Amino acid sequence: MADEATAGWVSGTEPVDSAAIMGVLKDCLSEVLGADVVAVMPITQQTKALADLGLSSLDMLRLVEAIDQRYPVAEPLVMWIASMPIQQMGELTVGDIVGFIDDVIQ
Repeated sequence: MADEATAGWVSGTEPVDSAAIMGVLKDCLSEVLGADVVAVMPITQQTKALADLGLSSLDMLRLVEAIDQRYPVAEPLVMWIASMPIQQMGELTVGDIVGFIDDVIQ
């Protein structure tokens, strides 16, 4: 059963602080793009998911699914992104994703 600190978090064992979430996000990116590609990319909180990482819409879907598997929350990341206007999706940053996960698991 979830306590107050993880009320939005359904279950899972992944780390819950922002730095650890960033590490998990990089692992998910490695699964989608390949570890060799991610190893040479400067990925920061300001990195744009589509423009800077070169993710296709299919890559983005695979990334979101990988993240949702690691952080199964009451409001999945895919639903949050799907609710955004197209222009906002294009501007989505790694920091936005980390922030969403951090918010829903805290």
